Amino acid sequence: MTLNTQVQVRGFVLNDAEERRIERQLRSLEPRLAESPEPVADLILEWHPDQRTVDTTLRVRLGHLGGHFVSRTSAETADYATRLAVEDIKRQIERHMARLRGEPEYGKVGPPPAPTPESPPTGSEQPENSEAQQADEEPGRLYG
Repeated sequence: MTLNTQVQVRGFVLNDAEERRIERQLRSLEPRLAESPEPVADLILEWHPDQRTVDTTLRVRLGHLGGHFVSRTSAETADYATRLAVEDIKRQIERHMARLRGEPEYGKVGPPPAPTPESPPTGSEQPENSEAQQADEEPGRLYG
């Protein structure tokens, strides 16, 4: 399904270029939400003149009965704050999908995989060379 977006701007006005960039960033969420029945993104942009920042609250609902993801960010411009919020939502969706796939802990590094029989041994796993093999490898050494 396509992502329905609702944008609220408080305390300032977006120009056309900013609106296009924000819409493009919100559309970048669509591929990750393709399996959701009716995804909705609510974006609230609020200007704080004392801090000279734009606070962004992005809430993505997966459907009327589905879960939701929330991101709150702050930046100097509206499109940069939106980009940070969208990246955060993408990470949350990826973690959610990893959990659904049954991955034990997303982002944690586990022990290295066990070597397979067809892979060559590495490092300390190499067998010791016998004296006969060493003599064959060293032409100047006499065996005997």
